[in-house]
Amino acid sequence: MMQARSSNRSVMLRTQPLSIAGLLKLWPDAVMDGLGWQSVIYSESAMGAAGVHDRFIQDSIAYMDKPGGLRGLHYQLPPGAQALLLRVLRGQATVAIADLRRSSPSFGRVVMADLTYMGGEQLYIMPGFAWGWCSGAASTELLVKASALDNPDLRRGINARDPALNISWPAPAGELNFAPGDIELPMLAEQPDLFD
Repeated sequence: MMQARSSNRSVMLRTQPLSIAGLLKLWPDAVMDGLGWQSVIYSESAMGAAGVHDRFIQDSIAYMDKPGGLRGLHYQLPPGAQALLLRVLRGQATVAIADLRRSSPSFGRVVMADLTYMGGEQLYIMPGFAWGWCSGAASTELLVKASALDNPDLRRGINARDPALNISWPAPAGELNFAPGDIELPMLAEQPDLFD
């Protein structure tokens, strides 16, 4: 695990690269006081010091009522391919990230990451990956920062049940509740629109 310090000394990030290049787990420091704590969710200079130089231009919140809710796997094609920064604001989530870069030695491989409100972890995903998430608690909120605007014409998806991806979601298959439309997404081998 590495630490990145921005020129603003009050913002520190601990970072941990995941097993595929382009994926990074980050922990912003929290400042405790007698009332609770404060933490910087995003600092351009701290992210730059950690090696992330994307400019994030859209923030969204995704919400799921119950444990076992499942969204994804989603991605956008160029020119709207998105780098993402994820953080749980309430509850907990398990995120699956699939490498869709055909030229990558890890093409088709999936990395899993758990994010919790109390842990304060963040997850950076560079363009070229599809991602999906499963709620691990009731009333889970996920903050999604994106480097490109959402564009329905460029939006694509891979089925989260694809046996080739072999994703181990935290809920048994019969207890997963798929977002409308996601259960019909194509398998990886059937999706022609991937990254080079």
